[in-house]
Amino acid sequence: PGDVVAVLMPRNSWHVFACELGIFKAGGIALMLDMNIPQDTLQHQLTDSRSVLVLRDGTSSDLLHTGCNVPTLNIVNFFGTFDVADNSRILDDISQLDETREQHSPENDSNSAPASIVYTSGSTGKPKGVVCSHGSLSHYVLCESDIFKLYSGFDSMAQICSLSWCSHIFDLYVCWAAGTRLVVFQDDLVRSGPDFLSALILSNTTIMSTVPS
Repeated sequence: PGDVVAVLMPRNSWHVFACELGIFKAGGIALMLDMNIPQDTLQHQLTDSRSVLVLRDGTSSDLLHTGCNVPTLNIVNFFGTFDVADNSRILDDISQLDETREQHSPENDSNSAPASIVYTSGSTGKPKGVVCSHGSLSHYVLCESDIFKLYSGFDSMAQICSLSWCSHIFDLYVCWAAGTRLVVFQDDLVRSGPDFLSALILSNTTIMSTVPS
């Protein structure tokens, strides 16, 4: 608990979402990295945040050149590829799972404990890391959920932004808090114009958060 763990994966993999949730659950601090940023910016964020580990898949190995001093773990190789609905990998010893839940339950974690680090764009200099606490993220998700009042079984949330942006908290956690469906659109499709509009309609997407530009 308290260690910064970075995640460097494309958004088209369910592993990237599972990693962020797992880091939160373990009491770590999540640093979601953008695969499209320059290598020097990537290295700066890893060094500045004092990350102890980078979780990756096979598609991101080239982005971590030999100058990276942070250990990496290819989670696809580590865990293997398996169906997320396959119950055969559930822990046999349920007491071990209960112990983990007790150690990291919300009652035992301080609201002020850091949950994630989000870096600024660096347009006025080097990117600066902003620490977000569990309490702040929970408050934000609860407030946004109350404002938008998403309905499970009806609403679908579009996920179009980089997971290194703070706005991804709205896309993911406001959606999941309401029990609604998350639809992940890749960058090429989002920039395609008319094709993206057709995809929104075909996927029955009802809500999308985007920057003014």
